[in-house]
Amino acid sequence: MVASTRIKHRWDTRDYADISDVRYVCASLRVTFSDGTQVSVAIADLAEYGIANHEWPEARSETHHVAVPTRHGDVEIPWDVIRALTDQEFATFLVNHAAASARLVGARLRDLRRQRAMEQPELARFVGVPVETIDRLESGELDVDFDLEERILGALGVTRDEAFA
Repeated sequence: MVASTRIKHRWDTRDYADISDVRYVCASLRVTFSDGTQVSVAIADLAEYGIANHEWPEARSETHHVAVPTRHGDVEIPWDVIRALTDQEFATFLVNHAAASARLVGARLRDLRRQRAMEQPELARFVGVPVETIDRLESGELDVDFDLEERILGALGVTRDEAFA
């Protein structure tokens, strides 16, 4: 039996993500992807990576990231960061996907809390956050970070595997 794969978006293909070349040109990176797309990213847009100006010319392409040797070791810039900075449709997709995930996680946490007959104020006290934080998480308005999710699941007496199986 052969499973078919549907490609809905151009980013659903390997060639969209695979980086074939990178060049440093005039304070920007010119990145070529396997699908033939060439994009240019200003290094100012990558400032959060803490790479010194003199280190950028040594950037090299790896399959799914750009690696920049620094005095502290290689810094990796993932393909999706580059695409999100240069492809507005992909960036919008990521934002929408994150919002949908936040809603699903929030709904699951709410269901688990209710199954345990626990009210929001009680859960908030257990995990040490304001009630508003629990409310915003459960409604999908706030994306839960790993630490807070672990604390909530611990207060509810379930593991991540049990919660999201």
